[in-house]
Order: sequence, then C-alpha cells, then structure tokens
Amino acid sequence: MSSWQKGELTNLQIKQVEKLMELNPDADQLFIETVIRAPPEYLAEVVRKHKAGEIKNEPEIEVIKGSMTVEESNKE
Repeated sequence: MSSWQKGELTNLQIKQVEKLMELNPDADQLFIETVIRAPPEYLAEVVRKHKAGEIKNEPEIEVIKGSMTVEESNKE
C-alpha cells in the first residue's frame, strides 16, 4: 500500500468526499476516497490506461428480486 493510501483523511478531503457523494449517490465511497487521495500523476496514469483499454472492467453486481447475480459489464 502506497503512503498516499494510508492515514486519516484531512477535513478538506472529508468535505470533498461528502460533496462528490452528494453529487453522485451511486458512486462507490472507496473509489471516491481513492480519487481524493491520489497524486495527480497516479490519476493521469489510470486515465491513460483506461483510454488505451489496458484496464479490464470488473463484473458488475446486479440485484434481482433480492438475490445477487454477477454480469459482465461489457456484454451487449
């Protein structure tokens, strides 16, 4: 685990997480915390890899009638 991933969030970071969660209630809080904490060069590398198709999408979990099923997110 990198040093930027450790430790408590600052008050500013907590406010940023709260605002982003308010703007997008469906967003994953862990993802938002990672974005808030991450150094700009790390985020730039993730964006570059995503645009180049080097990051594989994780299967999405869909809740159907109280049960969970896993479906591939890139199925058409």
